[in-house]
Amino acid sequence: MTNGHLPRLARLVAEDRQFLKRIQRLHVDDGHFIYTAGLKHYGLSAFRPALGRLGEFRIKIGKQVPMQALSGTQPPHIKAAIIENLLFDESRLCSVELTSNRPNTIYATHPIVGELRDFRNLDFIVPVPYPTGWQLPKTLVFHDNAEQAGQASLYHTKRLPEDLQKNGLVMHYHGGMSKEYLTRVYEDFSKPDGNCRVLHTTDASRVLCLHCVSPRWLMSVIRDWTSGALRSLSSMGYLGMYRQRSNEVVGVGAARQARQSSSSCTSHG
Repeated sequence: MTNGHLPRLARLVAEDRQFLKRIQRLHVDDGHFIYTAGLKHYGLSAFRPALGRLGEFRIKIGKQVPMQALSGTQPPHIKAAIIENLLFDESRLCSVELTSNRPNTIYATHPIVGELRDFRNLDFIVPVPYPTGWQLPKTLVFHDNAEQAGQASLYHTKRLPEDLQKNGLVMHYHGGMSKEYLTRVYEDFSKPDGNCRVLHTTDASRVLCLHCVSPRWLMSVIRDWTSGALRSLSSMGYLGMYRQRSNEVVGVGAARQARQSSSSCTSHG
């Protein structure tokens, strides 16, 4: 409903039988959102409840219409939710799984010390002493909130030699900043030879290298990395996540080997 009225597509589905007959197939991209955003979890209401009602839409258009759910994130519990929600008959189900490995991606973990606000855990990004003539690799650090992003940016800036601290090598970026600032910093960081080498950000930017947030983001960020959606950093990069519960950093970086992961296509017709 939009302002109390059905959108045009909803009206066509509800009122125009000739329109329904023209629907030959139905594809659901990012099918994992049926589970993560369309269903209730931990006592909280669904973020996008319409995604949890696609089964009703399928009944409306007719279950004879072939349907496909695509996703780079289909562990067993999510795949089961997709099958149940979309009313798939498992005896007629075609499931295709392909690797999402990349030849230059590798996964690694290492312990952290204390809490996320202890930025000494990020010392490896800006080494001290700073090597003469060395250039920082492009690194994007994701944080849970803007305050943490700003504090980490200041921490890394102070680790630089004094003559480099005002050169814009380390910046921070979040949705509360002006459009002019965000555009300038983003464009500079996106250039291989740009001044900005380390960018601390919230989820407002998903170009990535280091992920420094809570576990709820790991699934989507690894999916984006392995799917090739985040390709603006063509050189060495890092993706990591601090997990307070297990006291470790989960990291993804450019390398020659990769742990196996997969993308899935679940089709029914």
